[in-house]
Amino acid sequence: MSYAESITKFMAWAEEKIAQAVAEDEAFEAKAGTRNFISEEENFCPKRMTSEEKMYYVQRYLVLRGQGIPAKKAGEMTGARPSTLNKWKREFQAKGELL
Repeated sequence: MSYAESITKFMAWAEEKIAQAVAEDEAFEAKAGTRNFISEEENFCPKRMTSEEKMYYVQRYLVLRGQGIPAKKAGEMTGARPSTLNKWKREFQAKGELL
């Protein structure tokens, strides 16, 4: 198989895969009745927060973790990503505001 043939074969394969993905997305959209596939839950924390608000979320997260709830689930319940909460936790610990 020549280089040109392999490129042509790849392009046909890619076109088929893209068409399949578009069809699946359209079917999901028809079933869900919306194009908005990302949940807009009110549970998620706001983008800009004061230090006190961040501390509240970190403490809430740590309580859930202390109860044995996995990090991902505790983050969902808190309304923020575990990586963000752990970053804030490290920042508070560095300042001596959290043990």
